[in-house]
Amino acid sequence: MAIRYSNVPMGYSIDRGRYSNNVPTGGTTGRFPAHARGMDSAPMGSRPIRVFEPDGKSQWALYHGSAWRPLESYKDAGGITRWRMSGGFINNPIAWTSS
Repeated sequence: MAIRYSNVPMGYSIDRGRYSNNVPTGGTTGRFPAHARGMDSAPMGSRPIRVFEPDGKSQWALYHGSAWRPLESYKDAGGITRWRMSGGFINNPIAWTSS
């Protein structure tokens, strides 16, 4: 593997500025809401939360079976909206919010 050298510091994009966890310097919008917290403080119980992936996409999830599982809504025969685990995994959640 070759070592690459650059005149631009790592974590820096010429068109967007220096990166931070939420808002790049010079940018106006962030990837996560202002009230998002790190996954180390996420509730591990039966409470569904909204988790964020590194690219900023979010989805409702529940911690079950030592993994974060995505939730999906569906309407039953009576027209009532219910939630269920979709059977997949969320591999790298990095932030969470309760709403």
